[in-house]
Amino acid sequence: MGLLDRMLGALQGGSDALVVDATLNCLSILVRTRPATSSRILNALLSFNPLQAANSPMTPQTRVMIKSMEKTARLLLIHLSKRDPHNPMVPRIQQHVERTMRAVAEVIDDSAKKRPLEAQQQDGLEAKRQRTAGPQIAIRPLGPGPHSLGDVFTLISSDELKNFDISQLPLGLVAKVGCGAG
Repeated sequence: MGLLDRMLGALQGGSDALVVDATLNCLSILVRTRPATSSRILNALLSFNPLQAANSPMTPQTRVMIKSMEKTARLLLIHLSKRDPHNPMVPRIQQHVERTMRAVAEVIDDSAKKRPLEAQQQDGLEAKRQRTAGPQIAIRPLGPGPHSLGDVFTLISSDELKNFDISQLPLGLVAKVGCGAG
C-alpha cells in the first residue's frame, strides 16, 4: 500500500478532523503536480462523507469537526472545478458539493438552540425596553475668562438639579468626585 492509498484511506475511515483536513489540504498539490493520480484523488473526494464522523450524541466538538471537514472538502472541490472548468467531472463535483452542504446543514441544525419567533414576540410592547431617561438637560456653555467654582453652579437652570440633596450620595462617591475635580 503506497502513500497515496494511505492518504486516501484517511478520508474514508478518518475520524480525526485534523488528519482529514491536513490530507485534504495536501491533495490539491498532488492533483496539480501528478495529473496521473488526479482521477483516483477526485473519486476519493467524491466518495468522502464528513458525516461519517457524526456520532449519535452530537457534541459541540463533533459539530465543529464535521463543519471543518465539510468546508475543507468543499473548498478543495470548488478549487479543482475552477482550475479545470472543462473537465467532464465538474457537474458531478457541483452536485456532490451541494448534496454534502445540504446533508451537513440538516444534521447540524443550529436553529434548535434559538427560541422560536412566536415565543420572542408574543407581545411586541412588553418585549421592548421602557424608556427611562428624560429629555436632555440643556446647559449653556461657560463664557471665556477666569471662573470660580461658584460660577459653575450658576450654569444649571433645571430646578430638579438645583434642589438635588447631595447628602443622599454615599460618602465614598462624594470623595471620588471631590478628589477627581481637584
